[in-house]
Amino acid sequence: MAALHHLEQAGAPPRSRSALDALRRLAELEDLPAPLRGAASRLTTRVTEVHDLPHTQDPLADARMVISACLMGEELKD
Repeated sequence: MAALHHLEQAGAPPRSRSALDALRRLAELEDLPAPLRGAASRLTTRVTEVHDLPHTQDPLADARMVISACLMGEELKD
């Protein structure tokens, strides 16, 4: 939902009101720092049937980064 808020404020609304779509759109924005785009992209990654992710990054840390950047402007100032 933080990604939706940021996109709306930036005048780049996602194609739908889906939080997943908003994260995908955020990951595509080239004017955002690479770590933030990466975090948004990883948050859209599907887990396997045994609940594994194809990366080792902590999804909660990624979510915190996205929320902080989108709602409080942290990381977006770079």
